[in-house]
Amino acid sequence: MAPRGGHPLAAPPAPALRPATAGAGERNLPVDTGRWHRSVGWGVTKEAGVEPLRAGDPEQVGGFRLRGRLGAGGMGEVFLGRSPGGRAAAVKTVHPHLARQAEFRRRFAREVAAARAVGGAFTAPVMAAGPEDDPPWVATAYVPGPDLAAAVGAAGPFPDDAVWRLTAGLVEALGAIHAVGVLHRDLKPSNVLVAADGPRVIDFGIARTREDTALTATGLVVGTAGFMSPEQAEGGEIGPAGDVFALGAVIAFAATGSGPFGEGPPLAVLHRVVNARPRLDGLTGPLRELVDACLAKTPGERPTLTALLERIGAHWEPEDDLFGSTPWPDAVTTLIQRHAAPPTAPYTEAAGTAGDAGTAGDARTAGAAEATETAGATAAPDGGPDTARRAGRARRAVGIDLGTAHAAVAVLEGGEVSLVPNAQGALTTPSVVALTAEGDVLVGTAAERQALTDPGHTARAAKLWLGTGRRLARGDVRLTAEDVAGQVLARLREDAEGYLGHPVTDAVLAVPAGFRRDQRAALLRAGERAGLNVLRLVNEPSAAAMAYGAHRDDCTVLVFDLGAGSLDVSLVELGDGVVEIKATAGDSWLGGDEWDRRIVRHLTERVRRRHGVDLAGDAAAAERLREAAEAARIELSAARAATVRLPYLATGPDGPVHLEEELTREECETLTRDLLERCRAPVEHVLADAEYTPADIDQVVVAGGAARMPAVGDLIRRLTDGREPHRGLAPGAVAGGAALQAGVLTGAVRDMMLLDVAPYSIGVETNGGTTTKLLQRNTTIPTKRSDIFTTHTDDQPVAVLHVVEGELKEAARNRTLAVLELALPPAPRGVPRIEVTADCDANDILRVTARDLGTGNETGATVDRATGERAAAFLRSNRWARLRALTPVPLPAP
Repeated sequence: MAPRGGHPLAAPPAPALRPATAGAGERNLPVDTGRWHRSVGWGVTKEAGVEPLRAGDPEQVGGFRLRGRLGAGGMGEVFLGRSPGGRAAAVKTVHPHLARQAEFRRRFAREVAAARAVGGAFTAPVMAAGPEDDPPWVATAYVPGPDLAAAVGAAGPFPDDAVWRLTAGLVEALGAIHAVGVLHRDLKPSNVLVAADGPRVIDFGIARTREDTALTATGLVVGTAGFMSPEQAEGGEIGPAGDVFALGAVIAFAATGSGPFGEGPPLAVLHRVVNARPRLDGLTGPLRELVDACLAKTPGERPTLTALLERIGAHWEPEDDLFGSTPWPDAVTTLIQRHAAPPTAPYTEAAGTAGDAGTAGDARTAGAAEATETAGATAAPDGGPDTARRAGRARRAVGIDLGTAHAAVAVLEGGEVSLVPNAQGALTTPSVVALTAEGDVLVGTAAERQALTDPGHTARAAKLWLGTGRRLARGDVRLTAEDVAGQVLARLREDAEGYLGHPVTDAVLAVPAGFRRDQRAALLRAGERAGLNVLRLVNEPSAAAMAYGAHRDDCTVLVFDLGAGSLDVSLVELGDGVVEIKATAGDSWLGGDEWDRRIVRHLTERVRRRHGVDLAGDAAAAERLREAAEAARIELSAARAATVRLPYLATGPDGPVHLEEELTREECETLTRDLLERCRAPVEHVLADAEYTPADIDQVVVAGGAARMPAVGDLIRRLTDGREPHRGLAPGAVAGGAALQAGVLTGAVRDMMLLDVAPYSIGVETNGGTTTKLLQRNTTIPTKRSDIFTTHTDDQPVAVLHVVEGELKEAARNRTLAVLELALPPAPRGVPRIEVTADCDANDILRVTARDLGTGNETGATVDRATGERAAAFLRSNRWARLRALTPVPLPAP
């Protein structure tokens, strides 16, 4: 992909990323650095214990007796085993459907051969293998200990002595790997296990040999963002120096607690790998010099492994009492002890193996090669301790579009998106919730039927309630806005479970791009109440772009999504499997419902004039008018006129009121001309923000039922130099795009990546009432931005941070998100250094913190409806007039 301004990886433009096709042992570039996982060799998720063997599991493989189950990956099952000599082992058996593929068996045998050739004290050796057996299998030695990511997560950055010990072991391990003609190519914290006597490198079989493998061909990006070398990121030829670069990044992680190239979207991280200096804060002296040398941009400038060992020997020497002490922090030693003897379950004990529980350091598996990705299983991004995914589960994540009028749920089946039918067989469910007189909750079609007779106890457009204090109540039953949305989501979850035949928990939810941050936070809570683990919130036009651009060549697309309740517009670059949102804008209160309300107002006025009846207070008549108006609007998209017939609409002075009116398309367009003009601004805004012109647009994709109105198509043509809108998206495209993103996050989809943006700017009010922006709108998320402020009066006791969302210079005209108060010690004006940070995650959920760099005092808040309401109340109070004078000022540039 080559968007305007060059490829995002480099300046000047660098070769585009081309995601590799995952073959046996290959790992595609992770697409979600916001969610970290821990995995070990062959894709086994590391849990605290061993599960019992299940019915149908083998009791013996080769000469290894199986004691329990460790997990599963896309390539096969992993068991806790014992060799004939009593050595603990991780025994991997290949799935039958893969074992039947001749090409897979050849790749598996080649990987096993390469891994078996590797020796050394700091690798996890292959003990035995049966690549020709049925099914094929491999057994590797156990390594008792957590991975480096979990160890650093528990203990924090390692002390220098532990880092030197780690470095020496890793260099020795790489030497053993390179000695037999193998490259690692994916060295990272989760591929380093921390055992009591030193580190162990795992997953080196991923690279197979330097010769005779597609992994060393140019143009393939195989590895992990932030831990791959620049030449690897750009698809160039890879040699041993690439592993040296990864070694430097891993050492920096151990010493500082974070990667040297930061976090964020993979393309952003790789841009820093290729172009920016590493961040080595916290590293000093010879250790910093060693890491800096390893992270040289040019392979020839990096030290060899021999030179590294000489450097290490000049500054560090291992203790003589090697077996009587541990080099690791106490918290890591505790983790190692927990892994040393995983419990066995009753089923395993009944099989006569209970006495083996402590054999040979039973811990977590350390496979010598990683082939999880062979069959398209989850390729978990490198991870921290709190997000271990259960790789062995066959559960599928779903995509949900909680539409204003109707909601839909989709799932990936055989690589294709399928919409899930509800209990009535329909592919969409009305986003309606109602309460009956008996206190029952109705959802979907049943609730929609009640709306005609009892609209006062019915909630339409469930998602538009989010972020408000609205409630649906009847008798003792009271539903908050989040409860209402949660009821619809729960019904969709139940439909998906019935369709798939197993429980559904993981989901990606689509939201309007213009949703405020408090609305997004409310939707996350609604998902939790529906029993869902929300993997990601994805903007609706972004989801539509994913559905459209799944297999498109490089192109620039304008997505125009006009649904029942909102308008979202995004400018998108598609290419090489990357869906990159360049800019987004919208109107959360402009949709087909607004057109319907205009028609209702027109018909109500006709009834008043002809029959002298005011329908303003008649809820049942208003509901019938709303349905009739929607039907007329839809009919006018294809016809020049539509007739509205509503007998017995109301009762007037002269008896029943029957409505029969003809509405022409021209009349409807005249009634709603101002609404159509409101559609113009978001299109113009995204073009201006992205610095594009209509001539740069290759295709205009429209989504949403209201976008079918002919007047909308005419407007799009005028705004895009005559380009014809593409209306070929399948029904449920937004839910389908959300399902694709769910597949990306769980590893079921390998060749796509979504780079979404924050729709609004974030700033703080500074002295004088102006807004200083911390985060600009259309910044790729997740992101974290900071700025330094100071005081403007002497001995200021507190700094008041008024956090706002919006684009206006005057802070009072933007939307208030939060107010923070940070206590300060007495100091002359301009002396305090106040760091304010806006941390926006991949769901566009915002956390703002303020920290006094002098004292370390800190305060913060995660933005939701409650923080906004408290802040708004504070601004209305008498205190605000006095405390507003304590807002900070930007720190002058040096």
